[in-house]
Amino acid sequence: MHIERELEKSFATDDHAELLRAADGKAFTFFERDRGRSGFTKSASDVISRLDLQEHMPPDDQFGVHLITMGEEETFGPNRNGDSASRRSLDRHHGTFEKFGCVFREHKNRNPVTQGIGTVRLARVNPKMHRGELIAWVEKDKAPDMYKKAKAGEELSWSMSMRLPHDECSCCKKKSKRTTDYCSHLKNNMLRFVDGFEKYAYARNEDDVKFFDISEVKRRADRIATFLSYTFPEGEMAKAASGDAIITGAQWAAFQFGNARVVPFSEWENLTLQKLAAADEFVKRADAVTREVLCKLAPQDLSADQIDTLAEVDFRNAGGELAKRAMVINFYTFASLVTGQKIADIEKNAALCDAAEIKLPSLLSGMMHSGGCACGEDVADAVAPDETGCSFSPGKDNIDRLMHEVGGDLGMGTGQASDRAMRVVIIKSGSIAARPGLKKNIDDYYVGLIEAYGHYLVKAAHQIKDLPDVNAGTLFRGLAASLMIRRA
Repeated sequence: MHIERELEKSFATDDHAELLRAADGKAFTFFERDRGRSGFTKSASDVISRLDLQEHMPPDDQFGVHLITMGEEETFGPNRNGDSASRRSLDRHHGTFEKFGCVFREHKNRNPVTQGIGTVRLARVNPKMHRGELIAWVEKDKAPDMYKKAKAGEELSWSMSMRLPHDECSCCKKKSKRTTDYCSHLKNNMLRFVDGFEKYAYARNEDDVKFFDISEVKRRADRIATFLSYTFPEGEMAKAASGDAIITGAQWAAFQFGNARVVPFSEWENLTLQKLAAADEFVKRADAVTREVLCKLAPQDLSADQIDTLAEVDFRNAGGELAKRAMVINFYTFASLVTGQKIADIEKNAALCDAAEIKLPSLLSGMMHSGGCACGEDVADAVAPDETGCSFSPGKDNIDRLMHEVGGDLGMGTGQASDRAMRVVIIKSGSIAARPGLKKNIDDYYVGLIEAYGHYLVKAAHQIKDLPDVNAGTLFRGLAASLMIRRA
């Protein structure tokens, strides 16, 4: 079984000039509870009525927005990113905003609990206006500047994000799971007329679309300037800006989700990284017997049920609770938590396993060289262990029971680690060198996943190193050795 991640895309209402023009240049309407008035003087639209707004009136500590999301392909065509959604796609999938959607800012959307600023309350398709619309509530204390601007009548810009298994070329109908698999029409002729097909090339988003993010973002001109300054080296930006280059929805998503940005550690965490990197060198230079002993200190896999229990709470709280008890999860348990896949299935994903075999042994030295982890600010924030642990989590009782259950498998305290070294007798491999013939061009997603684990590992080690019954040297060498283990 090969595990496929979903394609992620983002696009803003003002990326669709025809849609915005049809709405008289206004993509959203602000409303809030006003005890001095009986209600609205007119309907918000043909599909979201005055009664709908009254029935979805936010509480006093929140304000409401009525938004236009996207237009039907048959009426408006693709947007400026080269993305479209047909009438059929909107009818089938626009409602997923209600199930999966959350309001964020600038697509910082990794954790709805800690990064969300509001909720989607209603999502409908307007057949008369050929577009999608929704009602969302935004918490005033989490976005006071937004509230001030919206109340003053200033226009805010909004952008949506979605996940889907693939998109489809409007010309040749090829379905692609990632942009690197695009046909020549989408790679080289996006939004251009293609002879032979007698139509324009763009990406159609039709199958199993899940809308999960509605974000307040910068205006289009500001977003493009930021994208260009980040994407192109100095000296090439002007050339890129002066051309008619198309920034696709997938490119927006990759940029805004920050998968490739290097996130630095704090000064004190850098000292922990240095000690981990020194331990890494020690393990690599050690003889085979010493290295095998150190590998036995590595955290073991958790069972599917144990991982499900950890997943009941926010990852940061789970990671923090583990760190409070001198416990660390290994990469494959981490990958299972992050992707929602079972370890047994992950081990059958040849691309991910090859990426781990190539990158994990050099992960610590790579972070030292780059000055941080290349997983992006949002991901780094989502995987950093919270020192409060699960103290305030509803599922704390289940987590407490789990902690007692897995201490022998994950604990890095002196007693736990030494007991595990005596108990673990089969190490799949302590070899440092990757198998010959592995592809060196690792998929960006797997790079981000491994870098995210590196961020978690450094943060966890930093919290654990000064705990009672923890030998820092053993901790660092055991964790370094865990990255050398090759899965069978």
